[in-house]
Amino acid sequence: MTQHQRDEERIFHVARGLDNSELRQEYLNQICEGDQGLRERVDALLAVHEKERTFLKSQAEKESTVLYSGITETVAQKIGRYKLLQKIGEGGFGVVYMAEQSRPVRRKVALKVIKPSDSLWH
Repeated sequence: MTQHQRDEERIFHVARGLDNSELRQEYLNQICEGDQGLRERVDALLAVHEKERTFLKSQAEKESTVLYSGITETVAQKIGRYKLLQKIGEGGFGVVYMAEQSRPVRRKVALKVIKPSDSLWH
């Protein structure tokens, strides 16, 4: 890695840590000191970083978490994109099932269903 790349990386990491956009712009204006190429490369890195953050957030929002309702899971029951096929184990924290994932690919997986615990919610 060249010194120039290390500088870009250092500037990027400092800038992404600044939540205030005005403060971030002021920092970038000062640190890039008229080097338009450097500023464009750092801005591009920040744009990709922001896309990744919003992508991960939007994916997490699409996945719905079903709170444990006290009903025991059963074979053939569907949980999200998984269909329970058979119980393969049980431990202190949950029950493990062989399940079939329906998307994004169809495959067999092990799915652990976590047992509810009061300590998780406090």
